[in-house]
Amino acid sequence: MSVKSAEVNKPALTANEVAFDYDLKKGYADFKREEGSTASIDLPYSRFKTTLSGGHWDFKKKQVQLRVAGNADSTKSYFYSTNPDQRGLKFKASSGVYDLAKYRMQVGGVPYIATADAWVMPDSGKVSIGANGRIQRFKNATVVLDSLGKYHRLVKGNIEVLSKAAFTGNAEYTFKTARDSVALRFSNFEPDPAGILAGKGARGLMRRNKDQQDESALTPSAGAGPPTVATAVVSAGTKFQLTPRIGYRGNVQLHSQRRGFAFNGEVQLQFGAERKAAEWIAVKDSIDPKNFSLNLQGVKGADGKPLVTGLFMSDQTSKMYALYAAAVPNETDVQVFKVDGKMRYDDKKALYTISRNDPADVNAYEGSSLTYADATNSLSFRGPMTFMNSNKDYKMVGSGVGTANPDSARYAIDALLGIDINMPIKAIDVMGADLARVTKGSPEAQDGSTNELYKLGQFIGNKGVEAYAMRKGTADPLMKLSPKLLHTIMLSTVNLRWNEKRRAWYSVGLLGLAGVGKQPLNALVSGYVEIRRENATDVVEIYLEPEPQTWYYLKYANNLLLTKSQNENYDAEINAKAKGDYNTATSYGAFVGDFSDVDAFRAHFQRDYLGKSGKLAARPVVPQSTGNFDNLDGKKKKKKAKGNDPFGDGVMDDGAAPAKNDKAKEAAADAPEPGKSKAKAADSAPDADPTLSKKEAERQAKEEAKEAERLKKEEEKKKKEEGKKKKKGTEDPFGDS
Repeated sequence: MSVKSAEVNKPALTANEVAFDYDLKKGYADFKREEGSTASIDLPYSRFKTTLSGGHWDFKKKQVQLRVAGNADSTKSYFYSTNPDQRGLKFKASSGVYDLAKYRMQVGGVPYIATADAWVMPDSGKVSIGANGRIQRFKNATVVLDSLGKYHRLVKGNIEVLSKAAFTGNAEYTFKTARDSVALRFSNFEPDPAGILAGKGARGLMRRNKDQQDESALTPSAGAGPPTVATAVVSAGTKFQLTPRIGYRGNVQLHSQRRGFAFNGEVQLQFGAERKAAEWIAVKDSIDPKNFSLNLQGVKGADGKPLVTGLFMSDQTSKMYALYAAAVPNETDVQVFKVDGKMRYDDKKALYTISRNDPADVNAYEGSSLTYADATNSLSFRGPMTFMNSNKDYKMVGSGVGTANPDSARYAIDALLGIDINMPIKAIDVMGADLARVTKGSPEAQDGSTNELYKLGQFIGNKGVEAYAMRKGTADPLMKLSPKLLHTIMLSTVNLRWNEKRRAWYSVGLLGLAGVGKQPLNALVSGYVEIRRENATDVVEIYLEPEPQTWYYLKYANNLLLTKSQNENYDAEINAKAKGDYNTATSYGAFVGDFSDVDAFRAHFQRDYLGKSGKLAARPVVPQSTGNFDNLDGKKKKKKAKGNDPFGDGVMDDGAAPAKNDKAKEAAADAPEPGKSKAKAADSAPDADPTLSKKEAERQAKEEAKEAERLKKEEEKKKKEEGKKKKKGTEDPFGDS
């Protein structure tokens, strides 16, 4: 059966191997495919064929209605294109109406059209086919990408199917973030250039043989062609959030075979009080909104300046502030803590994390990490830290575990501090030996806590921490774990707090003392630490008091070191190398302070940070050897307080001579003078033995005189050596530091 068209030799419809009935009076003809036939109905003008098995031709209406015959399988009914440009386009259908006047086929019962690797689903299940097989554009279609994974579903699509391998138009995608959704309109649907280069374009295309038109040749092949990409544009005025704190503007690319999206634009980290003023950061990365992550390593601003995240202390105002992927306002600001790496968001916990390590890795002790709690705007962080701008004469390195709420200026850090000070080595040795002696019975500072492991990880790495944590028995001193833990003063535990009013860091609780110079230590001791900036310079004051009779005070300010101790030998070593006066010095040096300096710091710290009031507790007197019998039989002779001893502790403001000089003087004073040796010997000797000869007595007197002379010469020799040392000290103030 053949139905002519307006074009010669190009019929509108041809049906072979069909049986038909017609009624000329009523103006119709019914036809159906014969039993056992596999012939298709050909639509040459539309350049399509169909496997629908029957139909009704209405002569008057000039329509041919195609349908599935009563005894046919409707699931095996298809329309497929004979136009080679459409590359084997085909789709299922259950009916069709051919308008012979307009030569247009209206196909019904179409669930979808497989094109590229997508399914285009007409909203009413209808497809309109014009001349040469052109399919009319859909106005409210649904697009599913891809047809296998079905990762993306777009709606309200204005879509035109061009062929088995391509379609065009635009459609709306509901982009769901963790707590919101935004409608994005994607357009420019096209094959992924990378997929074409990889040779994926030939996958799944229909290969048809004229002599073979079985069911397998007509079944739509899912996932045909290379992956499809499309692009949506987010304008600057659109309120688009990747997460509740991450704004975005720019292009969003959809990839049919990936769940996430590729972003090529700018993001804004909207944290803290100044979130609207945050900088926009260029980003070109693939992001999955359900598993959000963003690389912040090495990011730069539009002007090329590095953008950093961390905690800083202003050089101009001495205030603490937080930065989130922003440029540091002043190069001289103190970088207390810095973090980079990958930012991740956990919607269930409403937490943001930034780290180069996987947050789930429990063995990752080394490196920086920051967590931001969205509900409270609070931070928890760990990693390398510093609290001052170091120089060659006074350096500070550190690590810590802390919490903060920058909006309310609340900061707390459990810190490990290594301080290197340019000062006489002998003074360091004296301090180390003295502290080792008095801390033998003190509580240990090393506790194996998680905080301690995180702090050590910045110096000894993950493997070093694992070995330290798995140790058996008594732990080795920290300085033996790595040369990086060897410093003038090593404090393993300093619980620092920030005082916004005084704009300073101050310690609370006991200090963990891990070493002084080469002397390893492991003790919790009383003391204070204060770190602040004053007139754009760093000020660091440390007071260590392992016991009331033993204390050390060190103050670094104006690039000078002022120090004082109860240990006269320590003060003597500092004095021996001091050059000039502390109050007039123009370059770095170490100087001995006064008791008033120590007490002023103690009073200030206790009053301003610890909330204590009243008079300072008097420092107990340090037991000193006098060379006499003051301590005979365990009893001490009490010294009488003098007018120039304001603290009543037996220590004079003008200081005492070194102890070794006192002993030498006492030895010389106890030795008899040459002219009086015989008389003293006679006075102090017991009653003479009547049998002792006169010659023996003379011999003993001569030996005593020689001994007195020898002691006198040794005393003179020591005085000459001390004079030489003092002269050398004035020429070389830090000869051995």
